[in-house]
Amino acid sequence: MAGRELLDSWKAISQYLDRSRKTCQRWEAEYGMPVHRLDGSPKARVFAYKDEIDRWKEGLAHGKDSQAKRFPYRSAGVIALILLAAAASVLLFRPRNESPGSLNFAIPRPFLAEPEFLEGNPAWSPLGDLIAFDSNRSGSRDVWICDRSGINPLNLTADSEENDFYPAWSPDGHRIAFFSDRGSPGLYTMTATGGDIRKVIDIEAGLFWFTLTWSRDNELIYTDRHPVNGRLNIFAISPSGKERRCLTYDVAELSQAHNGEISPSGNLLAWTHSNNQNSPIFLLHIASGGVETLDVQAHMPRWHPNGDEIYYLSQQERFRNLWSVKIDPETGRKREEPKPITQSLRINCFAIGPAGGGALITLHRNRHNLWLFPLNESGIPIIDSGTRLTEGDFVDSNAKRIAGTDEVSFISNRRGIRGIWKLLLNDPQRKLIQITTGPHNLEYHAISPQGEWIVAGRIFPYIMRPDGSEYRELDPIFRAEFSEVHICDWSPDGHFIVFSSMKGLGIAEMDLDKGEVLSIKLLEIPRDLATGAAWHAYFSPDSRYIVYESSESGDFDIWISSIDGTDIRPLLVRPFDDRQPVWAREQSCIYFVSGRGARPGVYRVPVDNSGHPLGEPEFCYKHQDGSRRYHSWKSVNFSGYDALISVVESESDIWILDLN
Repeated sequence: MAGRELLDSWKAISQYLDRSRKTCQRWEAEYGMPVHRLDGSPKARVFAYKDEIDRWKEGLAHGKDSQAKRFPYRSAGVIALILLAAAASVLLFRPRNESPGSLNFAIPRPFLAEPEFLEGNPAWSPLGDLIAFDSNRSGSRDVWICDRSGINPLNLTADSEENDFYPAWSPDGHRIAFFSDRGSPGLYTMTATGGDIRKVIDIEAGLFWFTLTWSRDNELIYTDRHPVNGRLNIFAISPSGKERRCLTYDVAELSQAHNGEISPSGNLLAWTHSNNQNSPIFLLHIASGGVETLDVQAHMPRWHPNGDEIYYLSQQERFRNLWSVKIDPETGRKREEPKPITQSLRINCFAIGPAGGGALITLHRNRHNLWLFPLNESGIPIIDSGTRLTEGDFVDSNAKRIAGTDEVSFISNRRGIRGIWKLLLNDPQRKLIQITTGPHNLEYHAISPQGEWIVAGRIFPYIMRPDGSEYRELDPIFRAEFSEVHICDWSPDGHFIVFSSMKGLGIAEMDLDKGEVLSIKLLEIPRDLATGAAWHAYFSPDSRYIVYESSESGDFDIWISSIDGTDIRPLLVRPFDDRQPVWAREQSCIYFVSGRGARPGVYRVPVDNSGHPLGEPEFCYKHQDGSRRYHSWKSVNFSGYDALISVVESESDIWILDLN
């Protein structure tokens, strides 16, 4: 043992590998990770040597057998181990089938990968000779087309100044369907050269999780809200706009059904319930109405042209990769265990080629940096007028001014773990100072009005001084009474904080001198009882009311509540998704993000001092401008003359995969 670094418990091993204890135990059982026991029995205390762990990871990264047995392709743990071994960049460009022991993952090659553009939603033509996609290379998002070489792409919707996206080919390859914000938002079709544009049906603009495909029976399969319950469902409609029918209402009336695609034989519909890679794949037998469930963590199921395999995206062990599962094309039952196709990628969407031998994938990258924006006469930050405060491929967010200073504090992952940092606005070098150094990942922070205290946390809240000193748990009652607590805001008078939990919203009365909680009151607010969904609560400038978003009715709506819970009422409700409200500094209006109408973006609604609306919502500006958008309108920090906002700068490229 002399000179060797020892990991003397499962906790130490899991911390070294940055994985859960359960995952590490599975790696030992399935992949022969070298773990020792004091007396050799299964229940004995374990230990491991760092050098043995490192050599074992290196062996996996180079495709060698483990000490115990060769590992199956079906486990996503392989992907994480390759990343840990820092060999992903080497494997990414290694040819497939390099050796009998290679991992045999598909290797992506650049296809449409010009910098600073957002290219996405690729779609193969039925013959595989043309590819449609959407891109912002001309400003707004348009539908483009190119051949298999990717050279000389053609803009098919250059006539429209609005957004056109989600292209889908007709079975004969003569027409392309797409969603558009033009005129009244909805589904449109056009010829493969961009002519003869026809409206199919109106669809709400800014719909979350929209998907569009075209069945072999010449029907458009798309996502929309059902008029009865307002929930997402999958619909089929003819290109003429007639014979619209809901395919999932009777089998998914209590859930959000989307990502639908009909099998090549036309007898099965695949779909998922959620957009976070944690949903099973559901298969509807269209003739009988029976449903088969594939128990995989999936998003965006797409059929192999033979109908005996389903490809999908899954986010296991941190990365979103392409997976596949073999099924019986008649019954939909699983024939083999799912297997990963790619490793260590962040795939946003994909399309399978008509012959099944290739796929187009969209790889997405975001940078979240802080910007300082002046306020115009309406108090609205204009995205082109900002000054960059931070740089780099980091996630900088939730910026706040520290009262009485020229300092800005924010949450950043610049040292791996997310913590609180600060910068000086009057420092031309913009030097960054790290306030917290662990051991907890922090996702939010709220500063008392005079800057005496900072409350921050992820699962449970902690409190500290602005320099990070006196760091401690805010109050044991939060851990005892709640499974998770998110502090949303500190009242301008300094007496209260508002927090969100699975039990809804709560108000905690604070002792500012001691930084201690005096009392807690839960608000009896309408909410989704299954998820406790009431978030992003913010105090009015006079500290009497809070504004927040809730999904109580299946959509996101904006509500107002007095801090004692005696006056609770909706501000904005269905049929639109209205989110991330924030009160204007002068308390005359509330800003929010919405997909309403033909102009999704930031809106404001005028209100009185009690939060009663004084008029209809007014459009302010687009939430996104080209490849830049506001990370989260809820985290805007207003001062007298400017606003601090985290701006996301995006790049999205299309790559090609060989699946043979």
